Amino acid sequence: NPAIQALKAGIQAIQVGQAENLRQEIETEGYIQITRMERFLTGLGTIATITPLLGVLGTVTGMIRSFEEGVGTKNAEVGISEALVTTAMGLAVAIPAYVFYNYFVRKKEDRIIEIETLSEQALEILEPK
Repeated sequence: NPAIQALKAGIQAIQVGQAENLRQEIETEGYIQITRMERFLTGLGTIATITPLLGVLGTVTGMIRSFEEGVGTKNAEVGISEALVTTAMGLAVAIPAYVFYNYFVRKKEDRIIEIETLSEQALEILEPK
């Protein structure tokens, strides 16, 4: 749990006689934990954003191919099929990626609130007066 890791860093500071660094240790570990939670979000967000664009690119190239081959020919039908398949595949990847991205962003935000809340409560109790 990221909040527990932040508190653990603060308690370790007290144990080694550095109670004056308590707040800094908790904040530093909290930042490290938040960074760990964010490390895969960028890639997931990029996948969710770019796959529909790749699908549209496939649609455009498929339609260009079908028009180049001429309407009513077998090759034109292949181009239209290519266009539809790439659109469908782009959406099939993007939709779940976007759902998971939003889920993990929300989980990260919840953890940040938890880290902040528990850290402030711990500092009220543990910080030297």
